[in-house]
Amino acid sequence: MKPLAVLVLILVANFSGAYVLSTTSTSGDFEWAVAWINSPDANGLYSDRGYDIASSIGATLEHRQYLWGNVEITEGVYNWLVLDHWIASLRYRGMRVSISIGPINTLDLLVPEDLHDLPLNDTRVIERYISFLKLLVTRYDISYLAFSNEPNFFYRERNPSEFLNFVHEVYSRVRQLQEFDGIEILGITGLTLIFEGTEIEDDLSVNFTLSMSGSYDVFGLSTYDGILGRPSPDRIMEKLKFYLSLSSTDKWAIVETGVAAFEEEDLSYQSTYLNTILNFGRSNNNFLFLAWINLFDYPPGYLEAEKFETTGLFYLNGTAKPVVNLFGDGVYYDLVGQFDVFSVRLLTIFNLLNLTELAFYLTLRKLRRYFTLCYCLRTHQHR
Repeated sequence: MKPLAVLVLILVANFSGAYVLSTTSTSGDFEWAVAWINSPDANGLYSDRGYDIASSIGATLEHRQYLWGNVEITEGVYNWLVLDHWIASLRYRGMRVSISIGPINTLDLLVPEDLHDLPLNDTRVIERYISFLKLLVTRYDISYLAFSNEPNFFYRERNPSEFLNFVHEVYSRVRQLQEFDGIEILGITGLTLIFEGTEIEDDLSVNFTLSMSGSYDVFGLSTYDGILGRPSPDRIMEKLKFYLSLSSTDKWAIVETGVAAFEEEDLSYQSTYLNTILNFGRSNNNFLFLAWINLFDYPPGYLEAEKFETTGLFYLNGTAKPVVNLFGDGVYYDLVGQFDVFSVRLLTIFNLLNLTELAFYLTLRKLRRYFTLCYCLRTHQHR
């Protein structure tokens, strides 16, 4: 009866106009990634089960952000354990590493203790940072490397000149070093243009992005539109096109994005939002990867920023959200307009039947991924 039920639901959904089933692959030439793969029970930073599930749905890369001073404590003293388990978990599954590790992470600045009193563009700071990066890329196999994460937010009310001197000098130096051959340098900007009437923030992001030109190989976009608001698909594409026009390189990636989903209507917007970005990305051959923030939801109150607790692709109990059907290298839904609540309910029923991937993944490779995912989720639910 279950396969028959799935068939009936597919026919009803197509008749309703909620979506049209397509056999086109979503993967194209870009990689699917997750920013911060967390565990199904949201405890701890690392979970083998979380990585198994991420790999099963098609993720081939993870992006994370760290502060330089949390790894190099002071001169000659390093805490590599912060990175060892994470990168080992990725490499074991054949997944690649994208990391931002530098003096700035959004609103925080941290350098090794013995450099606290020096400006970032001081020669001693630059030399130490380059030495640190050489140790980093020698110890780990890294695909994408950023010197800082969303520095434009940190410098909203500060003079960014010393940081800009820092990144330009570091980039010109590392590009001459053999150790960095094959590593793409990311320049990450946190996007604004979230709501109408944010012209001041727009100017800050625009000016900072232009000032970073020439200090990276790949333009990295970190955007929280779906977390802080509900912009229309046209607005999202207008914004992406605008920021890409500021970049000094054709190559770009979305290093972190997602949608907070507190209500059923939010689930439909999650799918609309991701589908909009996918449609825009597929039209650009230089789109390298897309990283969705969080694999699983977090328990209420677990994170300081509550709006990030519900961005996961899966609920806490292991049930997949409808947006998972757009993720990875399986088939996807070509929408007639936006996703609506009715289509979300149908997709949720598919996931509850545990037959979504079975119905859609028709090749042996995809069937294997389906059974691996079900095993991981059921193992978690029975623990």
